[in-house]
Amino acid sequence: MEDKGLVAYADIDNSELERVVKDHDDNFFEGVLIKEAFANTEKLTSRYRQPEYEDEEEYTNDEGVLWDYFVGSETSKIFGIFTHCQWQEEEILEVVNSDKVVLLQIGENGFNDEGVFSVLIDKNDLKNLNFSNCEFHWGQS
Repeated sequence: MEDKGLVAYADIDNSELERVVKDHDDNFFEGVLIKEAFANTEKLTSRYRQPEYEDEEEYTNDEGVLWDYFVGSETSKIFGIFTHCQWQEEEILEVVNSDKVVLLQIGENGFNDEGVFSVLIDKNDLKNLNFSNCEFHWGQS
């Protein structure tokens, strides 16, 4: 549960890759494979929702909508909007408006059902294929 980890990179064709399944003693120990990872364009507006209850209305922003902590947490993806279901809107926007990119997000979608695991990389590091400074984040729902 550190904020540092290892990203392995190989500049080879996908046909040359070989899947290796290794049992773990700790997180992700069940051996569930990620079925799909998307590289779609996301809109920041998708992270907001209409209030459902009267007591929520006092927490809406100037546009009358609420920040939704859990939108995006079900998806495994490459790139897109950073998701962390324990962070406030301001913290997420700080990452979104920075030079950090979502290199990989492992979402809840049948994989772990408890949270989101994300790897961030600086845009310049990604451009230079430097994976030594990646940040690892776990947000449990």
